[in-house]
Amino acid sequence: MLSLTVLLSILSVVGATPAPVPTPAPYYNPLVHRTQPGVGSHGTTWVNYTAVPGFFLQDDEKTDPTTFDYTKENFGLINQTYPTDFQLPKDATHWQRFEKYVESLNKNSSSTVNYKVLFLARHGEGFHNAAEAYYGTPSWDCYYSLVDGNATVTWADAHLTANGIAQAKNAANYWLSSIQVEKTPSPQSYYTSPLYRCLQTSNITFSTLSLPESRPFKPLIKELFRESISGHTCDRRSNRTFIQESFPTYEIEKGLSEKDPLWRPLFGEPAFNQDIRSKEVLDDVFGSDKNTWISITSHSGEIASILRVIEHRPFKLATGAILPVLVKAETVTGDAITLSPLPWTPVKTCTSPPHQELQSRVEANRWAECCGTKEEAAQAFKEWWRQLPPEDYTIFSDGSEQTIDRKHCVGYGYAIYRNGTQIASGFKQIRSDSHVFDAEAIGAWRGLEHLITTLKDSPNSRIWMCIDSTSVIWGIRGNAPPTTQWAFHKCHKAMKQLDIRIKWSPGHMEIEGNEEADRLANAGATGPMDQAIDKLPTISGVRTIVRQKRLYAETNWWEEMKTSLSAGYKEWSPKYNTKEPKELTLPRAVLHRLLAMKTGHGDYAAYHQRF
Repeated sequence: MLSLTVLLSILSVVGATPAPVPTPAPYYNPLVHRTQPGVGSHGTTWVNYTAVPGFFLQDDEKTDPTTFDYTKENFGLINQTYPTDFQLPKDATHWQRFEKYVESLNKNSSSTVNYKVLFLARHGEGFHNAAEAYYGTPSWDCYYSLVDGNATVTWADAHLTANGIAQAKNAANYWLSSIQVEKTPSPQSYYTSPLYRCLQTSNITFSTLSLPESRPFKPLIKELFRESISGHTCDRRSNRTFIQESFPTYEIEKGLSEKDPLWRPLFGEPAFNQDIRSKEVLDDVFGSDKNTWISITSHSGEIASILRVIEHRPFKLATGAILPVLVKAETVTGDAITLSPLPWTPVKTCTSPPHQELQSRVEANRWAECCGTKEEAAQAFKEWWRQLPPEDYTIFSDGSEQTIDRKHCVGYGYAIYRNGTQIASGFKQIRSDSHVFDAEAIGAWRGLEHLITTLKDSPNSRIWMCIDSTSVIWGIRGNAPPTTQWAFHKCHKAMKQLDIRIKWSPGHMEIEGNEEADRLANAGATGPMDQAIDKLPTISGVRTIVRQKRLYAETNWWEEMKTSLSAGYKEWSPKYNTKEPKELTLPRAVLHRLLAMKTGHGDYAAYHQRF
């Protein structure tokens, strides 16, 4: 087996470049070079690609990909002079001068060298991106990414979210401005991944632009520009017929099969293999397309692979971002190394989501914003519930907190269903110093506990815990909160042993199970006491008691102390506050007058000290 050093030696090529010097190749994977049929001294030719540095800010190691905004930096084009500037008017824009220089590179190069400018565009945010942000990467990778979606949205061959559509429109607006103001050359050729989010992004970005007649938007769909192929359903493309019907003006490359031949459930494509196919699709584009200005709408993983092939520094793109690169392709005659792809690697899975991550309210709100209203979620939930396999169980639970005859009452209720029919239910009251959150958490566990005792005849059945409290869901999916922690830990333990899944069920939206759990919880608030936990105070309840007692003590003390205040001061109705008074932030000149007004005694040092 050849060592990496030997491979680098074999594959290194020193070519004459008109002016720019290729980047040293610390990023390049030399194993992507494949034997290409051709005419040469040894019967083969192959193409070596290099990103030519010094023209875009993204080439520079000092440019931070996490903060760089191409729309504020003229696509990243560096303002500099070129040897060809004398051929243009003095008021030529940066892009016009760069365009002229690239033209001269191709004109003065040998027949074996070709330069192209690639605009590598990442698609806008898709529902799979929003789902990963919401669930967290560990839970996404091992669990949620392997299914087609949830009750609200589908992320298999994901479509764009509202935010993703806005990002694509932002790209369209920037292209329009850049073409009109900066005279940026519009692409001559358009390529796109066959995945839906890229088809959407390219269409939104370019279809409404007023482009030159010689450079119309006629995109070509190419299979190998697709995302890194993992077991994630978002990487599985739709059928060719669906793509053609959805985007009838797009051209589909010859040979694109009706069904996806590459995606394999539970297996992922090694990066080595992806680099091989990225090299292959670049060979196809550079070998068949004579145009210089190329747009490629693709994905973060595939763009990263292309950058490795062309020896560009790693530069991670945000959703909707665009990266221009000047690429030199040199056809080399001689022996090349043919390497076989590596075996695909199994995807790590989990039977239930990990509990290590606590999802934030910001993420939950973002999910609601991108993925539909509560009404739409409720309708989707009802449809999901109707289509559940008849052997699945669903547990609806809820809590209730009421004041009845001046007495604080708290309780829970749950209803268990199978095949759309209620098979069990329960409700109980818990300590009056508890909160509704405690009742909701305990109710979720009591419902699950009830069902588990009846599962001896069907231990492999799938269980869905349908809960309307996102706070309780966060505690079950993530870290258990301090209050009623034992109930969350009981759920966590059960989820390690059984196929238990969590579903948000929008409350008060006429969902049968939800409404029944709500009715039972109200009955539980005044029902029989849950004797098993009657002597266990909750942390939230203890905190409430402490706050009440502290407030009572402070109020009584202040009522006694303020009797010694002067009549003039009492007119201000002063209140006792243990926090630093806001008045102390006032300038001294203002504060002394305020004190004089409140005391009625003028500005005396003693009063300054007292207050």
